[in-house]
Amino acid sequence: MTRTPLYQGAAAEAARQFQPSKGVWSGNAGLWYDKFCNQWAIDFSGLSGENAKRDWVESVVRSPAGPVKTGPATLLAEHARRREALVTRQEGQILAMRLDSRFATGLGRRHPVENGFAWNHSLGVPYLAGAGVKGLVRAWATFEAEGVTPADIERIFGPLPGERLHVGSVIFLDALPTAPVSMAVEVMTPHTGPWNGADPDTLTLNDAPADWNSPNPVPYLVMEAGAVMQFAILPRTRADTLDAKQARDWLCEALSWLGAGAKTAIGFGRFSPAESAAGTDPVSPFAVSRTTASRNTRTAPAHQRGFVDGEEVRILRYEGDKAVVEFVETGDVETVEVKEIVF
Repeated sequence: MTRTPLYQGAAAEAARQFQPSKGVWSGNAGLWYDKFCNQWAIDFSGLSGENAKRDWVESVVRSPAGPVKTGPATLLAEHARRREALVTRQEGQILAMRLDSRFATGLGRRHPVENGFAWNHSLGVPYLAGAGVKGLVRAWATFEAEGVTPADIERIFGPLPGERLHVGSVIFLDALPTAPVSMAVEVMTPHTGPWNGADPDTLTLNDAPADWNSPNPVPYLVMEAGAVMQFAILPRTRADTLDAKQARDWLCEALSWLGAGAKTAIGFGRFSPAESAAGTDPVSPFAVSRTTASRNTRTAPAHQRGFVDGEEVRILRYEGDKAVVEFVETGDVETVEVKEIVF
């Protein structure tokens, strides 16, 4: 038996409103997912049943009739149109990026299924906060981009905490989908339970995390690959338009190479420009397939280098599982397997 910590009839009314209509949820999926969990045990000590967590995650992924998308199509299109008009009027930068792998955001938020999710409250769709976008671009500019000075970083992004305070020259807005998106269920399987639950004062070797411990499957919600998200950057003043353009270039590279959101180490959150066909990220097993070799081409950042047979090369572009490289010493250009390159 399960209970819902809501006024009598509220959960039933919410369920009545949250129904699929032409393949899209008619209600706010974020509100449903965060506030109307109906899998609680009778004493509210946790969720009831072995599959309760997965069942609740799947409640925003599909209906009994099949998968259902999330987000109001008309409002998302209008939001994207209005924001593009605003940013263009302010001489800012708009970037439409297609998700090449699955995307997770807000996993650290509190939620009955242990892993939360970041929803835009008004539109009920996944989003990436502007602060997160700014942090991603700053990391790329600081550690990966060439020819960038500390003064450039401070001017564009502002100083680090503890230093003299002032605002940066560009403003990063939240990134949101431009159309209804598909959601999916993922599962992580940590097997460090004894270590996590052990008393720090009495730890022994038997408590150490090890791969022979039983895994603990934890389902969590992700956005499926193929969605297009709109990123927007505004100059602080009209004198900062060049900084906004530079930030846009860094953002495009960072989304392609570092990824955004959670789980980027396993290939989540990779994007490519939306004007090109959806791409395959070689890191991610969830990438969207490309159908032609020309669509499977991705330009590498100018600084990307490696070694082939002990000789230094500069990577010009990627073509599926191959890369076009230029040998630094001789200037020769060849196509090699990506696995042949040592980074």
